Amino acid sequence: YGRPGNRFWPAALRAGLVSIDRDPRHALSHHGVGMTDFVRRTTARADEVERAEFEAGFERVQRLVTWLRPKVCCFIGLGGWRQVVDRKAVAGWQTNSVGGSAVYVMPHTSGLNARSRLDDLVEHLLSVSTMANAVDSVRRTLHKSFTEAVRNYMASHQPRGRSQRIGNNQSTAQVSRLIEVGTVPSQWVACE
Repeated sequence: YGRPGNRFWPAALRAGLVSIDRDPRHALSHHGVGMTDFVRRTTARADEVERAEFEAGFERVQRLVTWLRPKVCCFIGLGGWRQVVDRKAVAGWQTNSVGGSAVYVMPHTSGLNARSRLDDLVEHLLSVSTMANAVDSVRRTLHKSFTEAVRNYMASHQPRGRSQRIGNNQSTAQVSRLIEVGTVPSQWVACE
C-alpha cells in the first residue's frame, strides 16, 4: 500500500481512520488500526496469486483475528475473499465472520482498479470506522450491564457467612472466574 499509485493511505486519511500518511505503526499505536497481508508476496494484480496462496493467507488471517479479536476486519480487494470464502461476494458487510469479528470487504485500493474512485474508497473505510465505533460502544454498554447484573445477582444470592460482593476494584477476569466455577448463572456469560 506504500506505492504512490495506491489509494489506501489517502482514503484512510480522508476517512479519519489514520492521521499520518503511510505509517502503519502509528496507525496501530494511536488508532488501533492493524494491518496484515492476505498473501505475503507483492504482485501487480490479484490474478497473479494462486488459489492455494489465498487459502493459506486466509487461514493465517483467521488465526490472527481469533487471537487479537479486533472489533471488525476489512479485507481490501474482493478477489481473495471470492476465491476463498464467497465467490459471489459484493463489496460491503459480509454474512460470514472471521474469528468472531464482523467482516467488510471492499474494492482494492490499487491505482489499477479504475472502477473505484477515491471518494468511493473513502466511503467504504468510513463504513468500517463507523461499525468499529458502534461495536466499541456496544462492548462498553454490555460490560457495564454485565457488571451491574453480576453485582445484583451476587447481592441477592449471597451465601451465609461468606461475602462475595463484586466491588469496584474486582476485575472482569475475577468475575469471569466466578462464572467458571458456577457461582453466577451461565446466561450472564452472553452479556459480556
